[in-house]
Amino acid sequence: MQKKICWRITRRCNLSCIFCLASENQYLDRELNTRQVLLILDFLKNCGINKVTFSGGEPLLREDFRTILSACYRKGIDTTITTNGILLNEAWHETLSHGNIVTKVSIHGTKSIHDSQVRANIYDLVLDNLKSLSRSGSKVAVNCVLSRLNSESIKVFLEEISDVALDHILFQYLIYRGRAKNLHSIDLLKDEKEKLEDDLFYWIEKIGYKFNIKFNDYAKENIPYLILESDGTLVIANDYTSKDIKVGPCSEKNLIKAINSVYNLDNFSVFQSQYNHMNGDLFHQ
Repeated sequence: MQKKICWRITRRCNLSCIFCLASENQYLDRELNTRQVLLILDFLKNCGINKVTFSGGEPLLREDFRTILSACYRKGIDTTITTNGILLNEAWHETLSHGNIVTKVSIHGTKSIHDSQVRANIYDLVLDNLKSLSRSGSKVAVNCVLSRLNSESIKVFLEEISDVALDHILFQYLIYRGRAKNLHSIDLLKDEKEKLEDDLFYWIEKIGYKFNIKFNDYAKENIPYLILESDGTLVIANDYTSKDIKVGPCSEKNLIKAINSVYNLDNFSVFQSQYNHMNGDLFHQ
């Protein structure tokens, strides 16, 4: 089984999306330096984590992000980057061309719909950057949050990106956290989600597009997963209950406990009661 973790490597961002999960202020000014990040990568590798998804905030805002990605490549860690695509210019092509890196660009529908949700006029720039990166030979994907705002026009959007060689498209639904905590009114109902998924699978097969599409509904799946916050705090998140377990600083000891809990779900309730919160400093400066 591939063991993976989502690392919110920074909370800094150059957008203000309406459904951002990472908009809480508690981590905004708390960010690890390069040495600490590289040490944690060693921890992750030693503890059997073989896939890291870097998110944020916007990961490309970190000045040392190329160094971080190079370290992942040397350690054989499969890497996914979730980015809004604004900074994804040609200077990134060489770094992102390694076979174990997938660059997932967030685009949430056609131009007017996407720009209204991210609250910036960037669709054309992001789409151009996505196409350019794909042509360079890098593995690229698209991340799209589905809601009532874009569900009826999603086929038009897929037609607009049909000429891009994508590894996959990941459709996700709203999670009521961060700025999305009060967006219940634009969320799709269970039967609407099921109908949309069936319709899209049928339509893509009928048209003959070579899209590999995936749907994630964390609330429905009710599966805990590992998160590293920007300051190195290790968290077990569960978007079904919206109750996170703060394991503590990302030491090998805490990582082992968290990994054993998440990947042996029989132990999850025991872990939740025993290790709700652990105090301590991440590293001595």
